[in-house]
Amino acid sequence: ENDKSKEDDEAIDQLLRLDIVKRNMTSVAEKLRQSESWDENVRKMDEALSAGDLRKAAEQCQTLKSAIPTLEDLPLAEDREKTLVRVQGTLQSQLSPKIERVLNNDSSEDFEYYVNVYTTLGGTEDLKNMYANHMCKILRSKWDIYDPNADKDFGNWLNPFFESIVAYLYAEVSRCLKYFTDDILSIFCQVLKNTFEPI
Repeated sequence: ENDKSKEDDEAIDQLLRLDIVKRNMTSVAEKLRQSESWDENVRKMDEALSAGDLRKAAEQCQTLKSAIPTLEDLPLAEDREKTLVRVQGTLQSQLSPKIERVLNNDSSEDFEYYVNVYTTLGGTEDLKNMYANHMCKILRSKWDIYDPNADKDFGNWLNPFFESIVAYLYAEVSRCLKYFTDDILSIFCQVLKNTFEPI
């Protein structure tokens, strides 16, 4: 009976060792696969950036980003980190001005495209901040047109100013409800605070 128990223990030990070997081989195979595809994925991202296909570029950026931890023990890890920083910077430099232009028009289709880009990148926090800052800029510009020399009666000027503010915010509520439903309150609180706090 003791011999049988010993044999069972040895069999279990062998199975555990085989499982460890299998997992190590799987890990190595995945590292080799991602290492071999790294340059190809960089090329695809550069092509997407050159073509202005930011959705595709965002997908490739996430592919590269997810490969970094897997490949950190392999040679050229530092070069891959630098490459990732480069392509992320290029992507962001293309995104910012295009989003600014989209925010200045009423195209829901265009805005939705960039919401999808940021969702692909892992979150829309940066886009929400740009959206809130844009609204702040618009609202502040409406206030800054007041000229005390030209508009002697501040009370008469204030009423149309208030109406234009309400109309603008009402229009933006629809866009915000569509794309940032869970964050609409925090976005509008941020907008109103940042716009009128300096006044």
